[in-house]
Amino acid sequence: MNKQEMWGCIATAPKMYFTKIQKIMKNLKIKNVEQKQEKIQAELSKYHNSSDYIKNNKFVILKIIITTYIEFLALYSVSYWVYCSFGLKGENILKIISIQSVLYGTVSGIPSPGAVGVTEGGFIEIFKTVFPKNSINGAMILNRGINFYLLIVISAVITMTNAIKFQKMEEKNTENNEEKS
Repeated sequence: MNKQEMWGCIATAPKMYFTKIQKIMKNLKIKNVEQKQEKIQAELSKYHNSSDYIKNNKFVILKIIITTYIEFLALYSVSYWVYCSFGLKGENILKIISIQSVLYGTVSGIPSPGAVGVTEGGFIEIFKTVFPKNSINGAMILNRGINFYLLIVISAVITMTNAIKFQKMEEKNTENNEEKS
Protein backbone atom coordinates (compact mmCIF):
# COMPACT_ATOMS: atom_id res chain seq x y z
CA MET A 1 0.00 0.00 0.00
CA ASN A 2 1.50 3.33 -1.03
CA LYS A 3 1.14 6.62 0.83
CA GLN A 4 -1.76 7.93 -1.27
CA GLU A 5 -3.76 4.74 -0.77
CA MET A 6 -3.07 4.91 2.98
CA TRP A 7 -4.24 8.55 3.21
CA GLY A 8 -7.27 7.65 1.09
CA CYS A 9 -8.23 4.91 3.58
CA ILE A 10 -7.76 7.28 6.51
CA ALA A 11 -9.83 9.99 4.83
CA THR A 12 -12.73 7.72 3.74
CA ALA A 13 -13.07 5.63 6.91
CA PRO A 14 -15.06 8.31 8.81
CA LYS A 15 -17.48 8.67 5.87
CA MET A 16 -18.15 4.94 6.00
CA TYR A 17 -18.89 5.14 9.74
CA PHE A 18 -21.03 8.24 9.21
CA THR A 19 -23.24 6.36 6.78
CA LYS A 20 -23.68 3.52 9.28
CA ILE A 21 -24.45 5.98 12.08
CA GLN A 22 -27.10 7.63 9.91
CA LYS A 23 -28.81 4.30 9.30
CA ILE A 24 -28.76 3.42 13.00
CA MET A 25 -30.18 6.83 13.94
CA LYS A 26 -33.02 6.43 11.42
CA ASN A 27 -33.78 2.88 12.62
CA LEU A 28 -33.90 4.02 16.25
CA LYS A 29 -36.16 6.94 15.28
CA ILE A 30 -33.99 9.47 17.09
CA LYS A 31 -35.38 13.01 17.31
CA ASN A 32 -33.66 15.92 15.55
CA VAL A 33 -31.72 13.57 13.27
CA GLU A 34 -31.01 16.36 10.79
CA GLN A 35 -29.42 18.60 13.45
CA LYS A 36 -27.35 15.70 14.74
CA GLN A 37 -26.31 14.83 11.20
CA GLU A 38 -25.19 18.43 10.63
CA LYS A 39 -23.09 18.32 13.82
CA ILE A 40 -21.55 15.02 12.79
CA GLN A 41 -20.88 16.39 9.31
CA ALA A 42 -19.20 19.47 10.81
CA GLU A 43 -16.97 17.25 12.96
CA LEU A 44 -16.11 15.13 9.94
CA SER A 45 -15.21 18.28 8.05
CA LYS A 46 -12.87 19.30 10.89
CA TYR A 47 -11.36 15.82 10.83
CA HIS A 48 -10.74 16.04 7.08
CA ASN A 49 -9.22 19.50 7.40
CA SER A 50 -6.92 18.24 10.15
CA SER A 51 -6.03 15.18 8.10
CA ASP A 52 -5.19 17.36 5.11
CA TYR A 53 -3.12 19.67 7.31
CA ILE A 54 -1.10 16.74 8.64
CA LYS A 55 -0.66 15.38 5.13
CA ASN A 56 0.47 18.71 3.70
CA ASN A 57 2.58 19.94 6.63
CA LYS A 58 4.79 17.02 7.53
CA PHE A 59 7.61 19.31 8.66
CA VAL A 60 5.33 21.05 11.18
CA ILE A 61 4.22 17.68 12.54
CA LEU A 62 7.86 16.61 12.83
CA LYS A 63 8.62 19.82 14.76
CA ILE A 64 5.68 19.12 17.09
CA ILE A 65 6.91 15.57 17.73
CA ILE A 66 10.45 16.78 18.46
CA THR A 67 9.18 19.58 20.73
CA THR A 68 6.96 17.14 22.63
CA TYR A 69 9.87 14.73 23.03
CA ILE A 70 12.06 17.51 24.45
CA GLU A 71 9.24 18.60 26.77
CA PHE A 72 8.77 15.10 28.17
CA LEU A 73 12.52 14.62 28.45
CA ALA A 74 12.80 17.83 30.48
CA LEU A 75 9.82 16.92 32.68
CA TYR A 76 11.02 13.38 33.33
CA SER A 77 14.61 14.46 33.95
CA VAL A 78 13.56 16.42 37.06
CA SER A 79 13.85 13.19 39.04
CA TYR A 80 17.47 12.87 37.94
CA TRP A 81 18.29 16.45 38.93
CA VAL A 82 16.63 15.84 42.31
CA TYR A 83 18.80 12.74 42.63
CA CYS A 84 21.90 14.82 41.92
CA SER A 85 20.77 17.59 44.30
CA PHE A 86 20.93 15.07 47.16
CA GLY A 87 24.61 14.55 46.34
CA LEU A 88 23.94 11.06 45.01
CA LYS A 89 25.96 9.55 42.18
CA GLY A 90 26.04 6.25 40.37
CA GLU A 91 22.66 6.12 38.64
CA ASN A 92 22.36 6.74 34.93
CA ILE A 93 20.13 9.62 33.78
CA LEU A 94 18.43 7.33 31.25
CA LYS A 95 17.56 4.83 33.98
CA ILE A 96 15.98 7.52 36.14
CA ILE A 97 14.10 9.05 33.18
CA SER A 98 12.85 5.57 32.28
CA ILE A 99 11.64 4.94 35.82
CA GLN A 100 9.91 8.34 35.89
CA SER A 101 8.20 7.66 32.56
CA VAL A 102 6.94 4.30 33.89
CA LEU A 103 5.61 6.09 36.98
CA TYR A 104 3.86 8.70 34.82
CA GLY A 105 2.39 6.04 32.55
CA THR A 106 1.15 4.13 35.56
CA VAL A 107 -0.55 6.99 37.41
CA SER A 108 -1.73 9.13 34.49
CA GLY A 109 -4.76 6.94 33.91
CA ILE A 110 -5.98 7.24 37.49
CA PRO A 111 -8.87 9.71 37.59
CA SER A 112 -7.86 11.94 40.47
CA PRO A 113 -6.93 15.61 40.16
CA GLY A 114 -3.22 15.67 39.45
CA ALA A 115 -3.05 12.04 40.56
CA VAL A 116 -2.42 13.45 44.03
CA GLY A 117 -1.52 10.77 46.52
CA VAL A 118 -1.05 8.09 43.91
CA THR A 119 1.96 9.77 42.35
CA GLU A 120 3.60 10.33 45.71
CA GLY A 121 3.06 6.73 46.79
CA GLY A 122 4.17 5.47 43.39
CA PHE A 123 7.31 7.60 43.54
CA ILE A 124 8.31 6.18 46.89
CA GLU A 125 7.63 2.63 45.76
CA ILE A 126 9.24 2.79 42.31
CA PHE A 127 12.27 4.91 43.27
CA LYS A 128 13.17 2.97 46.43
CA THR A 129 15.90 1.20 44.44
CA VAL A 130 17.40 4.53 43.38
CA PHE A 131 17.20 6.77 46.46
CA PRO A 132 18.46 5.78 49.91
CA LYS A 133 15.73 5.05 52.45
CA ASN A 134 16.59 8.12 54.54
CA SER A 135 16.19 10.57 51.64
CA ILE A 136 13.37 9.13 49.50
CA ASN A 137 10.60 11.13 51.23
CA GLY A 138 12.49 14.39 50.73
CA ALA A 139 13.22 13.44 47.12
CA MET A 140 9.53 12.74 46.53
CA ILE A 141 8.49 16.09 48.01
CA LEU A 142 11.09 18.00 46.00
CA ASN A 143 10.32 16.13 42.78
CA ARG A 144 6.56 16.56 43.16
CA GLY A 145 7.00 20.18 44.17
CA ILE A 146 8.88 20.93 40.97
CA ASN A 147 6.96 18.65 38.60
CA PHE A 148 3.46 19.56 39.77
CA TYR A 149 3.07 22.35 42.28
CA LEU A 150 5.66 24.71 40.78
CA LEU A 151 3.98 24.33 37.39
CA ILE A 152 0.61 25.18 38.96
CA VAL A 153 2.08 28.35 40.51
CA ILE A 154 3.71 29.38 37.21
CA SER A 155 0.45 28.72 35.34
CA ALA A 156 -1.50 30.76 37.90
CA VAL A 157 0.89 33.72 37.55
CA ILE A 158 0.66 33.60 33.76
CA THR A 159 -3.14 33.30 33.87
CA MET A 160 -3.47 36.25 36.26
CA THR A 161 -1.08 38.35 34.18
CA ASN A 162 -3.02 37.62 31.01
CA ALA A 163 -6.35 38.30 32.74
CA ILE A 164 -5.10 41.69 33.95
CA LYS A 165 -3.77 42.56 30.47
CA PHE A 166 -7.05 41.48 28.87
CA GLN A 167 -9.06 43.52 31.38
CA LYS A 168 -6.93 46.60 30.69
CA MET A 169 -7.38 46.12 26.93
CA GLU A 170 -11.15 45.82 27.39
CA GLU A 171 -11.24 49.00 29.51
CA LYS A 172 -9.17 50.84 26.90
CA ASN A 173 -11.45 49.63 24.09
CA THR A 174 -14.52 50.69 26.07
CA GLU A 175 -13.02 54.17 26.65
CA ASN A 176 -12.15 54.51 22.94
CA ASN A 177 -15.68 53.48 21.92
CA GLU A 178 -17.21 55.98 24.37
CA GLU A 179 -15.01 58.78 23.01
CA LYS A 180 -16.14 58.03 19.45
CA SER A 181 -19.81 58.16 20.43
